[in-house]
Amino acid sequence: MTLSRRFEYPPLLRHPAAVFVVAALWGVMRFACGEVGDDALITFTYARNLVEGAGFVFNHGEIVYGTTAPLWGLFAAAGMKLGVTPWTWSLCWDVLFGGVVLWRLREILAAVDSVELFPLVGGLIVLASADTLHPAGMETGLYNVFVFSALAALVCRRAPWQAMMWAGWAMALRPDGIAILGVAGLYGLVRLWGERNWRPWVVTAAPLAIPAAAAIAVLAYFGTLVPQSVVAKAVVSDRAPVEYRFWYILLKQIAWNHGLPNVPALLAVAGVGIWARDSVLRPVTAFLAAYLAFFIAGGAPGFPWYYTPLALLACLYAVLGAMALVRRIAELRGYDSASPGFSVPVWTFVAVAAAVLPQLPGMTTLDARALLSMSPDLSNRRYREIAEMLNRESTPPPRLATTEIGYLGYFFDGYVFDIYGLVTPESIEAIENGIAPIFIADSEWYIVPVQSLDPEWVDKEARGPADAAGYTLHSKWDWPGGWTYVFRRPVNTAAP
Repeated sequence: MTLSRRFEYPPLLRHPAAVFVVAALWGVMRFACGEVGDDALITFTYARNLVEGAGFVFNHGEIVYGTTAPLWGLFAAAGMKLGVTPWTWSLCWDVLFGGVVLWRLREILAAVDSVELFPLVGGLIVLASADTLHPAGMETGLYNVFVFSALAALVCRRAPWQAMMWAGWAMALRPDGIAILGVAGLYGLVRLWGERNWRPWVVTAAPLAIPAAAAIAVLAYFGTLVPQSVVAKAVVSDRAPVEYRFWYILLKQIAWNHGLPNVPALLAVAGVGIWARDSVLRPVTAFLAAYLAFFIAGGAPGFPWYYTPLALLACLYAVLGAMALVRRIAELRGYDSASPGFSVPVWTFVAVAAAVLPQLPGMTTLDARALLSMSPDLSNRRYREIAEMLNRESTPPPRLATTEIGYLGYFFDGYVFDIYGLVTPESIEAIENGIAPIFIADSEWYIVPVQSLDPEWVDKEARGPADAAGYTLHSKWDWPGGWTYVFRRPVNTAAP
């Protein structure tokens, strides 16, 4: 039996203008939920030094490939050159980027003849802003524009070169762009198979010049194509407990999130299973597989910004999965086009709402102060204050060792030794030789945050290494969930 809808959404909700409404709401949440991440400030430090004439470096005089997004760093530098703080510059652009991503999701829905469900998908994305919004200042807003533009081109069967172009920009921006570039290349090959005219092949392959040019520029400047930050995170993650791994956190969030069973995520998994055979959405399924394989095979840590494409697709598949289940149940119960009062979109809304409501308090996080400030880095204020103290009290030349290199490096006027090795490769060499990097850090200050109120754990993780390296506690800064410890030792005192 063929099941059709008894009535549709109001025309306004099916109108393309709905994208602008959802984008505006998501933009509000962008500022309200924003928190400038440490990795964002690493890239911003590169940008600041470039604007100030020191070159695209983290520490003056050291060329280290310590950011995975140099292109984003150049973009942030352009904003700083105009006098805009990098986090405000990034967040304002994120509103536009979010609108483009939502438009692409609407195109994907239209390709499977379900465009009337866009307000539901968009609304779920806004409600799940704590998951779908990446940490403020990160390049993942623009990255998602490239990824979802490539997916829309593939799903809508546009010319292969269009998907390759967007995928090429994704690859130029972030290393994990190789996932979408590989999928776009595969489908381009399938589309052109048997084509004897060389012109379509050349046009389709031409966008590969984008990541190639980016790679040549990176190699010429940094002397390597492998970011030191990637090397460092792989080494640190390899020595971390399993709970730190990408795949473990992903599975945990699918099963349990915000203190409750994660029914929306489970519904999304069901949606992927139901639509896996759909020929239109097959490129999206292929991207999901390639993206997961990239991070799991690479042993990546479970950082939240790695999940943003997955979180957005989870909203899409949760709605599509709910719609498919509603249709199937209706068919089994004998509903058809003549059944009064029955509507697939309305019952899909009911199904998704039932899945989302228990999760709602944890999914949406609002901070009115951040919303009003236009600079939602309020949680990082303690690091600015610590940096100001260090700038006042340091013995020239000022040097510090820390794990929070972005937070402190951006505001500190001196050399920053990275315990994790993202911008100081000697840390990784020490770790691989079984030496704690703190023992090779020739620094006056040692700063470590601890996210535990367990005194024994704090003594072991913070005080122990500091005492062994000759540091004494200088001050302790409180923050929700823990403290930031500031240790100091006499200048030029070699570590034991």
